[in-house]
Amino acid sequence: GAYLNSGQETAAAREWSLDKAPGNDIARLRAVRVRTEDGHVTGAVDIRCPVGIEVEYDVLEDGHALSPSLQFFNEEGVCVFVSGDYDLSYRGKSRSKGRYVSTAWVPGNFLSEGPLLVSAAVSTVRPLVVHAFERDAVAFRVFDSLDGDSARGDWAGPMPGVVRPLLQWGTEFDPEMQTAPQASDISTNRVIKE
Repeated sequence: GAYLNSGQETAAAREWSLDKAPGNDIARLRAVRVRTEDGHVTGAVDIRCPVGIEVEYDVLEDGHALSPSLQFFNEEGVCVFVSGDYDLSYRGKSRSKGRYVSTAWVPGNFLSEGPLLVSAAVSTVRPLVVHAFERDAVAFRVFDSLDGDSARGDWAGPMPGVVRPLLQWGTEFDPEMQTAPQASDISTNRVIKE
């Protein structure tokens, strides 16, 4: 939290020239960006909306099965989750030399409120070799508009947890099953008043 609020906060977009780009002779990161669905770079994301993390990288040498990956950390330094590009059209296949742009989409109503730092890498998996890595490449803040249609619902208090998915719930009701309370149930029932 102190790092994120120190004025040295990582931006929602980070770009490198080839000579300064993190990486080696096989792959180099060229940019990492936080994007909205309509393509805008943003540092603030509505909790209800999907957010894309775009990784732009150069493959400098043919013959490597490369995969970009992302690590998401909250303000306490807890790893929220890790995601790799395992698209079947590239999985286990070598990538030709050239520039690639891969975007991972995090669905709306998945992340919790608050700031997130994202580290980016380009690696081979078998064997594991990290060719390019940038810790805290980009950052963004997830906010809840309190409109009531997020996973918060009508609750206005703090919502703990690393993720906050809006899960589908189902409820069944059978009016025929109404029963009178038993004497043992009455003594343990409590009424909560607002």
